[in-house]
Amino acid sequence: MDSKGYLQARAVEADRLLNGPVFADAMAAAREQFIEEWEEEEAPDLREVCWAKVVGLKEVQRQLRRIIAKGEYASRQPDE
Repeated sequence: MDSKGYLQARAVEADRLLNGPVFADAMAAAREQFIEEWEEEEAPDLREVCWAKVVGLKEVQRQLRRIIAKGEYASRQPDE
């Protein structure tokens, strides 16, 4: 598989994952749990850890969108 095909295949898989109901449910449940932990925690340093987890979830989604964008860009490039 050439690099264009590789990027496109990864984009398809990332899109399937990002937009799939199981992943969405898992992300929502994790976010809810991390926010509950953040709300209940009194120690500022541990609250920061909880909030970093929430931010980490957003980063996972951002990385998946990045993979999708690379695949979309590759699909618009002329074949070599």
